[in-house]
Amino acid sequence: MLHALLAPLFLCVGTETHPALHPSNADLYIEVNDVQALLKAYEKAPVVQLMNDPAIGKIADVAKEAGVDLRTMMQGLLPVPDASRPDDRFWPWSNAIAASFSLSGYKSVATGTSEQAQHGGGVIALDFKDTAAATQALAAIGASGGMMRVAIEGEEPFKIEARELPIQRFQLSTLEAWFVQDAARIIGGLGAVTPAELAQRLAHPETSFASKRALAIDESGFKTACGTTLLRAWSDLDRMPFVNAPGDKQVEQSLIETFLPGFLPFVGQKGRLRMQLCGDRFVTESLVERIGSAKQLDDLYGSGDIPLKTARMVPAEAVGAWVMKIQPAQFEALLETTLTRTSSKAAVAVDDTRPKISAAVGESVAMFMLPLSINSLNSEAGMIPPVVLAAELKDGAAFKVALDAWIERVRLADPTLKVENKPYHKLPMYTFTLSGAPDEGGDTGGGFGAGLTDSLRPTLTILPDRILLAPNRKTAQAEVRRTETEQTEVHEIAREGAIPKGAFEASTMDWGLAVGKLYDAGRGLLPMLLQGREQPVDVSSLPSASQLFRFFKPSRSYSKRVDGKTYIYNESSIGPEVPAALALMSTGMSSSQRSAAPVAPTSGPEVSAPKKPEAVPEPAAELEATVRNMRHVRTGLVIYKSQFKRVPATLAELTKPTDSFPNGFIEGGELPTDGWGRAFVYSARENGAKFDLRSMGPNGVDDQGSGDDVSLP
Repeated sequence: MLHALLAPLFLCVGTETHPALHPSNADLYIEVNDVQALLKAYEKAPVVQLMNDPAIGKIADVAKEAGVDLRTMMQGLLPVPDASRPDDRFWPWSNAIAASFSLSGYKSVATGTSEQAQHGGGVIALDFKDTAAATQALAAIGASGGMMRVAIEGEEPFKIEARELPIQRFQLSTLEAWFVQDAARIIGGLGAVTPAELAQRLAHPETSFASKRALAIDESGFKTACGTTLLRAWSDLDRMPFVNAPGDKQVEQSLIETFLPGFLPFVGQKGRLRMQLCGDRFVTESLVERIGSAKQLDDLYGSGDIPLKTARMVPAEAVGAWVMKIQPAQFEALLETTLTRTSSKAAVAVDDTRPKISAAVGESVAMFMLPLSINSLNSEAGMIPPVVLAAELKDGAAFKVALDAWIERVRLADPTLKVENKPYHKLPMYTFTLSGAPDEGGDTGGGFGAGLTDSLRPTLTILPDRILLAPNRKTAQAEVRRTETEQTEVHEIAREGAIPKGAFEASTMDWGLAVGKLYDAGRGLLPMLLQGREQPVDVSSLPSASQLFRFFKPSRSYSKRVDGKTYIYNESSIGPEVPAALALMSTGMSSSQRSAAPVAPTSGPEVSAPKKPEAVPEPAAELEATVRNMRHVRTGLVIYKSQFKRVPATLAELTKPTDSFPNGFIEGGELPTDGWGRAFVYSARENGAKFDLRSMGPNGVDDQGSGDDVSLP
């Protein structure tokens, strides 16, 4: 069961005694009191229902027919069961009962005229039902993700009450960690947190988070409890941790820096949070005040109810929508600040005499994402999702004058900016080519738009009642055509009562529908991609998107102001297990737990270092790049064969355009090399019915598929 696999990631759990282990000045404190109740409740979580659904088995069957063994791949991600517990694959994590987690030292502090983030760290505490489970868990932690056990010469044991506990130290790249085991409890420190600091806190409980725990568990102002509490949290974190280390250049204030905390839990917030699993829905509530850069959010958001006419700017087919009240003058001031700070030209200074965009627009906006499809992710849009912003317009003529003035000022900041003013359906339509995108010669600039994706071509259209901002001209044109057609249906967010009274922002997102569109498109392409196989693959047995994603309901959220604070409510089918599972897969954490029997606490590689442990070498990237690029080539070969009933004589033929594939059969139009920069070894055989493809590997010698040659399975 997938939920049990995620138990080690729930080091954000807590009991009555845990707060004494954490500092009173914690920037973030998270706890859950009953892991066992959490795991039982997770049986109803949509992702668990999906993983247990027979439809997943059908996908695995078809994939195996096509030569991809998904079951074996997934088995490789899961831990191997303990030989003494064959019926409990996830032991010892299934034996966990409570834990807690905190971060401290990451909050910005005043340092004269500037700010910098202190070097911080974290504390972890995890309780198990018995000592044996704790012992196994500590051994698994030490072996996970390539951690290297480190010995510090002359280090004294950790003393707690009358007990002396050995300290086990580990190093993963630049991350330093230490752990001690006290019977069925594991206590650990990350980063700058030292055993001496923890011992001092235990000796002086008044310096611990125990004095503040009442804040974290206070549920006043929240809705009535509806299910199993997954976690409670207290945050005083004004910016992303791990981003700014001492001496780093302070990140300039910008729209992105201001709005990012609004999409992240805990960041830019001082207050408390509760997450529950209510049936098959995750319900998260928080009551916070904005801090740090996020303070400006309070100035940018407006007040009063969101007009229904703004919500009705969202098309009925949109898979996601976000509507809000704004203060246009504050938005324009932030744009002005961003422009003047990113420009190195003295000519671009604050100009209070120019025409104001804010005077011509309304006080509410809508943002929506249209359905994803293979066509929507085309060569023009790249991987930019079709997201459109619509803003109320009070005076179109005044807006156009102010916009033209803004464009001239931005050009002073970035002379490479290109603006095409080409009307569409007699409506003004501006398309911007940012300096971060390549010009006709393929060079990139380094000015105002540097760092944005090459495929982003923002397009702004002025309609009689609104402004539309789309990621590219094609999306903008499609949206203009939609507004010219009479709409008989409205989006869910535009229905009466969908937005709570007093909410200054509200959103909804249907991830099942969004991903389902891509899934159905991919399922439709499979017959073409699998043409010419000796054994036909029955893709008709694959489940439809509506069947596969039936467990996932649209998420919804809104924010209100309550007694000078912000109340945020979110209800979703997707819980913390989804990003946790992705993180688990990316780090290969579970692969470290493949011991057939309990591992002794002292197992694993150990090195001695008198002072500072040496960093562990990163895994070689060459092999990963080789496999990735070889897969791209293989995909091109399969598509080529579906068109010509044979594979090409040489790989160069994959780059030649055809009527159906004007960019050739290789993404980007150029043949990739292996991770060592060498061309792949390729040959067609059996009159083009089959092919051989491999890399010569690290030594650059073709061993005919043996030796260190690299081939795909």
